[in-house]
Amino acid sequence: MQDLRKIFRYARPYRRDLFAAVGLIFIECIFEMVIPVLMSTLVDDGVPAHNMAVIFRQGGLMILCAVLALITGLLYARYAARFANGFAAELRMAEYAAVQKFDFANLDRFSDASLVTRMTTDVTVMLNAVNAGLRPLVRSPVMLCMGLAMACVLSPRLTIVFLVTTPILAAVLAWIVTKVGPLYGRQQSAVDHLNGRIQESLTAIRAIKAFVRGDYENTQFDTVNTELRKPSAMPSSTCLRSRPSCIRPSSASFGSAAIISSSARCPSAS
Repeated sequence: MQDLRKIFRYARPYRRDLFAAVGLIFIECIFEMVIPVLMSTLVDDGVPAHNMAVIFRQGGLMILCAVLALITGLLYARYAARFANGFAAELRMAEYAAVQKFDFANLDRFSDASLVTRMTTDVTVMLNAVNAGLRPLVRSPVMLCMGLAMACVLSPRLTIVFLVTTPILAAVLAWIVTKVGPLYGRQQSAVDHLNGRIQESLTAIRAIKAFVRGDYENTQFDTVNTELRKPSAMPSSTCLRSRPSCIRPSSASFGSAAIISSSARCPSAS
């Protein structure tokens, strides 16, 4: 946790963009949660009575909420991109400044390939994590709290489905993180080796050509290239990384089935 605080202090110049993005996500969630309420009114009051005035009014409000949600989503993407890219630029600049202050002991400890990886690949990973992770990080708890509140208002019995599926989903996702996390270190080590091999080959390219060592260098590069490929191509890694996209629809399907079954047994629940 202390390391994260040290890293994210470089995002302070872009705090306004962060707050704007978080606020836009919250507003977008509100619009999206209002749409089901409008739909329920349309179905309960407008359709059975063939009241076209209610149908058009509720339908128009739903379209308005959808358009406003789309606008807030687009604005969020803008502010989130500014925050993520600004944070990555500040972090990269801080790393470069730290390298300039290295003494000879540090230069012997860290290889050139490792430093290049830290300032390129690692910073890009942080950028993508912030840009792609900010939305679910804010949206998930907001949607959970608002969904539970609206479920309690519409049908308190159906909240049991949320209370059962949410801990199960959280436990499975936590297990996936513990399994996939160690693979990242192996990948970054392989990236260091790959960058080091490329740097050595480019530095000594004239000697390689002079002594006809091209086949040997190709073999060495194939070795480090395979080392980088294996952690990503492992069946367990591929399965675990793709599993969250399978878990969410599965949990949603089971939850929907439970809600429909409960509604069928108790039609007056809503």
